[in-house]
Amino acid sequence: MSFPSFFAVLFAGDPLRSGAPARRLAALAFLLAGLLGCAFAQAAVYTFNGLPVDSCTLQGNLYTCPYPAYLEATDSVVIGSAYTLKVTNNVTVTYNQGLTMAAGAKLIVTGNLNIKGINPANLKVTGGGSIEVGGHFSMGDLRQTLSADISAASMHLGTDAITINGNLNSKGAIAIGSYARINGNVSATVVTTGSPVSISGNVTATQSLSLASGSTVGGDVDTGSLVLESSEALI
Repeated sequence: MSFPSFFAVLFAGDPLRSGAPARRLAALAFLLAGLLGCAFAQAAVYTFNGLPVDSCTLQGNLYTCPYPAYLEATDSVVIGSAYTLKVTNNVTVTYNQGLTMAAGAKLIVTGNLNIKGINPANLKVTGGGSIEVGGHFSMGDLRQTLSADISAASMHLGTDAITINGNLNSKGAIAIGSYARINGNVSATVVTTGSPVSISGNVTATQSLSLASGSTVGGDVDTGSLVLESSEALI
C-alpha cells in the first residue's frame, strides 16, 4: 500500500479553489499525528538484569556504560536485583524518562547525577538499593520519593517536599530543602536545612550543622558548629 506524498496532498489542485485551505489543514494534521505516533512508538525500556544492552559491557553483575546518549525523551532504565549499572559520565534524567531500581540494585555515576526534574511517578527506587555519585547529586524539584542509600561528593536535595528512605553520605556539603523527610542518617562536612526538615537518624557534620525553624533530628548530633535558626528547631 502506498500514500501520496504530504506535499502532493497539500498542494494538489487549484490553490484558489474553495476547500483547498481545509484540505491543507487536514493533510498537516495527518502528518503531525504520524510524527507524534512515531515518537511515542520509539520509547524503549533498557533493562539491566543479565542480558546484553547496547553500548554497555557486562562483567559478572556489573554493567559499565558511557553516557546513555541513546536514551530518547520517553525512554526508561530498569536495574535488576543484585545488578550494578555504572555510567562513566554525567547523567541527567528528565521529566518523561524513567528510573527503576529493584531490591539490592546499585547505580554508580562517575560524574554528576541530576534526577530533580523526573516525574515522581517515573522514579521507582523502592527496594533499598544504593546510589553512588562521584560528583554532585541533586533531586527534588518535584515531590519525589526514593528508598536507597546515597553517597556523593556533594548534594542538593529538594526545592519541593521529598522523602528519602536511606542514609546520606557526602564528602562535601549537603543542602536539604524545605519539608524534606530523611529517614536515615546524614553525614557531611556541612549540613544546612530549609524550614522545616525532619531527619530521623544521626547527623554528623564535621564542620557545621544549621537547622532552620521547625526542623528536627531524631538521633545524635556530632558537629564542629551547631546553629539553631529558631527555638522551634529540635534535637
